[in-house]
Amino acid sequence: HYRRWKATSLELEPDAAAVTSDAGNERQVTRLTLESLLERLPEHHRDVLQARFLDGLSMAETVQRLGMVRPTVSTRQHRALARLREMLEAG
Repeated sequence: HYRRWKATSLELEPDAAAVTSDAGNERQVTRLTLESLLERLPEHHRDVLQARFLDGLSMAETVQRLGMVRPTVSTRQHRALARLREMLEAG
């Protein structure tokens, strides 16, 4: 299940800033890992995930952008996410 990151405003104590920096670095590593995995997917799977999750389009908007029917987009999304899970589990 995909959820967007929501920026929140926090007042940090000096020691908490180091923890926040580590969390930011972890997110950066995670994003780089995800980008690397996405590059390994076939283009037709990558296009669907790009539109749906990185560009934040709805299913209807993705269908329109890619010029496909909804069942095709849905199937490609499902298969792409399954493949990403396999790659993550394999390391």
